[in-house]
Amino acid sequence: MSDKDQGGPFPLPRGTAVITGAGGALCGTMARSLGAIGIRIVALDLREEAARATADAVTAAGGEALAFGCSVLDEAGLSSVYREAAALWGPPDFLVNGAGGNDPNASTGVEFVETSETGWEGVSHFLNMDMEGFERTLRLNFIGTVLPS
Repeated sequence: MSDKDQGGPFPLPRGTAVITGAGGALCGTMARSLGAIGIRIVALDLREEAARATADAVTAAGGEALAFGCSVLDEAGLSSVYREAAALWGPPDFLVNGAGGNDPNASTGVEFVETSETGWEGVSHFLNMDMEGFERTLRLNFIGTVLPS
């Protein structure tokens, strides 16, 4: 049996993979690669058209894929996706939590900090970072991984 018949040199179980952020470059590549070795793909992305493009690429290459537009922060939406995909293919075998991102306001503009004997000068509130932007980024990247799991 060749490597291709076995799923490559590091065979993965056949089955179903849910991939969040599947419309992006990195997770889209993962979806297409896993689909190419026979794993069914449930492509999830905030942008349904991006998830659809990934799913279409998987099916065009001979694989099986479903596409869903869903936020990883939408617990009800995630449950709905799970129920629909599981009704067709059974419970997923594994999950790639690839959705995430950054809010431009979640980064500090302070590149270097000068200190003196009295401590931080001119720097307050965690290097002047916008905490609402930071909280949005934290929620997306942390809670947005917990909920799909």
